Amino acid sequence: MCKGSAKRSLLSRGWPEPMAARIRRSTHPSRPARSRSSLRRPVGRKTVWQLLAICYSLLTTGCHHFGLPAIDPVGERIFLPKPNQMEWCPEHGDCHGHGLFPKPAFQEPPPPPPCAESPPPTYGPSGAVGSGLKHKHTPRGERGQMLLTPTRIVAPVQGEVVLLAGICGDDGYLVTGEPIEWMLAPGSVGNFLEVGDDAKRNLLGTLHHRPKVEKLGVDYARGRTSNKETLITRGSPNRQDTLTVRQGQTWISLSSPNEGVSRITALAPDSEIWDQRRQTATIYWVDAQWQFPPPQALPADQPTVLQTRVTRSEGLAPAEGWLVRYRILNPEVARFDAGGEVAQQIVDGNGIARVGIRNQTGRHGTAMVVIEVARPAQPSDNMPELTLGRGQTSVTWSDSGLELVSRGPPTASLNQTITYQASIANPGDLPADGVQLRMRIPSGCRVVRAAPEPSQRSNTGLVWELGQLPPHRQLDVSVDLVAEVESTLSIQFEAIAQPDRVRQSEVRTEVLKPNLVLSIQPASGQTQYEVGQRVVFDVRVRNIGRQTVANLELVAESDPGLLEEASGTNRLRRQLSLLPPGQEQSLGIAFQARREGALGVRLQARSGEAVLASTDSQVEVRPAPPKEPNVSLQLTPNPRVERLSPGQRCLFECTLTNNGQVPLTNLVLDIEYEAGLAPKQATSGAEDRSDQ
Repeated sequence: MCKGSAKRSLLSRGWPEPMAARIRRSTHPSRPARSRSSLRRPVGRKTVWQLLAICYSLLTTGCHHFGLPAIDPVGERIFLPKPNQMEWCPEHGDCHGHGLFPKPAFQEPPPPPPCAESPPPTYGPSGAVGSGLKHKHTPRGERGQMLLTPTRIVAPVQGEVVLLAGICGDDGYLVTGEPIEWMLAPGSVGNFLEVGDDAKRNLLGTLHHRPKVEKLGVDYARGRTSNKETLITRGSPNRQDTLTVRQGQTWISLSSPNEGVSRITALAPDSEIWDQRRQTATIYWVDAQWQFPPPQALPADQPTVLQTRVTRSEGLAPAEGWLVRYRILNPEVARFDAGGEVAQQIVDGNGIARVGIRNQTGRHGTAMVVIEVARPAQPSDNMPELTLGRGQTSVTWSDSGLELVSRGPPTASLNQTITYQASIANPGDLPADGVQLRMRIPSGCRVVRAAPEPSQRSNTGLVWELGQLPPHRQLDVSVDLVAEVESTLSIQFEAIAQPDRVRQSEVRTEVLKPNLVLSIQPASGQTQYEVGQRVVFDVRVRNIGRQTVANLELVAESDPGLLEEASGTNRLRRQLSLLPPGQEQSLGIAFQARREGALGVRLQARSGEAVLASTDSQVEVRPAPPKEPNVSLQLTPNPRVERLSPGQRCLFECTLTNNGQVPLTNLVLDIEYEAGLAPKQATSGAEDRSDQ
């Protein structure tokens, strides 16, 4: 009501229609479009007073809300169709917490992260290539800080280095189309080769008014940050030779035929940040070539020498006095002759830096060696010590290996089967010849099983003749023994290979006599039963010894008059597997009494063939007393009434129940009734004897 009245008051006072309505009316096909001047209407003093009066009425009267078109948040159109609208609250100054004015449909985006410089580029034999900068592709922003990459690099003489530069705006975006000036400092070596131009061979880019890209000399050039992303390729399939120039970057390449230092300054002349509009890169040009030692393979007991060749002037002159550093990554395998895992050698007059290395273990192994070539500091050229190249090589000592591992339990029970295992392996890279595996058997033990079958067998030991054991192969053997005496067994394994290689392994097992407590007694303490009744025995076994009893089995044998309930036999076996020290297990065994007399059950606890404990129990079985019949009879009227009217019918139900333990045969049921009752119907088979 308030919004509608406000609208009528605006139109009634001659307020001009909204612009959208005027545009629709001007473009109607039946009416000619009016000019811009026709849409204007002079505003007099009276109109101004009317406008002020309307605003005052809106602010002071009961009309609290004013409708405004709602913006489409999806973006398909500018405003949503009616009745969607936004509210302005001039009286209270707050519409649902939005303030005096409507809340914007879209929030301001958060400030982007600052322009970040990428890591320095990698160095290759064909030259060094600069890396790009992280960039958001929106090409907007103000002039600002100069970013140059790389800022320090070592390059070979005659190589080509590419530098990238960009201007980072205050909003964190690289600026496009901005001029960059490149200057080579006086006293520097080298010269500019090419300046990047994204509009090269582009007619539209040439006609467009943008900062000019040109090389004005070997030490001065002008560039322009790119409006698009481009690639610089060297024409090789190696992807590392391709350089990406991001939008908002420009580039320059330079080279030097001589050793020395190049200092290149990139300047943004239009930058608004005076102290950050320039940056300098330093390139150290080095004339050097090097050749790292190749990988070597040697016998395990043979030392060797690593040689690195370093030359200058296209490989013709030795780089005498240069440094070569060696570092072993596997000090547990090898060491240098001088000791330690790091060595530094000076290149001699022949261009060679040598270092001796030897096997530390005398066995098979591989040592990785990292090598660095460094140019010493040159005070005359104002050049610090530079590490020019890194590489690695390896030294592998080949040999046949022999390893032996044995396993067995630390404790075992007397007369129990004990399993021992042994593994013989060749971890080397050459075959091992004349391989044997021997096992010594102590007295008081006997072999039950051996797999695989040994080549030789005696009372004191077993021998397996393996012959040649290939590299990286392993053989596993398993032997089952039975200890017949209570003692500590020392089981020794020995592996032999040529030449004069012996490996030994020992397993010690303490053999103890098991200490079990075994009991069997009738359930609930009942000792007397009758023939045909169910007899239940409670069985308990407890390990009071110090070792676990393995393969524990209970064997129960009963007299012929007692038959096991489930199997119907006089013999029962129950497997209990492991019984740790201090543990107890209990179970129940049910029998059927088939004859009278004193009947017993004998119980044994066994592990394999050894009897660890035994006990017995018995019950008294009596004949069953003679069984007498027991019959009950019940006669009930239905319905239950106490009085009957003459002529009224009544049904009597008679229930006969055998409550005894013997069957009843030839039963006759006689029902007598008084003369005042006349039978009408009875269960089938009834006989009427009223005349008798």
